[in-house]
Amino acid sequence: MNGRDYLVPMAIEEPSVVAAASYMARLVRQAGGFQTSSTEPVMIAQMQVLDLPDPWAARFDLLRHREQLLALANQTDPVVVSLGGGARDLEVRVFPETPLGPMLVVHLLYDCRDAMGAKHRQHRRRGANAGRRGDHRRARPPPHPVKPGRPAAGPRQVYPSPTGNGFRRL
Repeated sequence: MNGRDYLVPMAIEEPSVVAAASYMARLVRQAGGFQTSSTEPVMIAQMQVLDLPDPWAARFDLLRHREQLLALANQTDPVVVSLGGGARDLEVRVFPETPLGPMLVVHLLYDCRDAMGAKHRQHRRRGANAGRRGDHRRARPPPHPVKPGRPAAGPRQVYPSPTGNGFRRL
């Protein structure tokens, strides 16, 4: 694959399967092997904005502040940025006629490297909204009150209920 030979161990008892796989590997190798390629790990965080009095003006404003928005998105995860990832681009499109009225769609293209893209997209979207709606981080729920006879620290344990119809907290 890509000019290199790889040995793949097989845990199987059927000799004919091993022979067939070896034969196909030899044919592929004689034909030049497999060549692979991949694109950059860029994910898209999409935001849809409704009820704008002038979506074209909003699009212009977002594109005018593109570099500031990308810098804001990169501030939310400096580790990914230090590994070569981070916000790459901002795409803004206007849909003048939809069933819900005019719509502005913003795509933040984010290179998440080897991290899971969904987490990054969600955090970048929240980070982009931070200046508009306040802090983008969720508030932590208050700690559970300690009941008499229970330990004061540590996670609560969940056990199957005696009736078998669900779980109960202890």
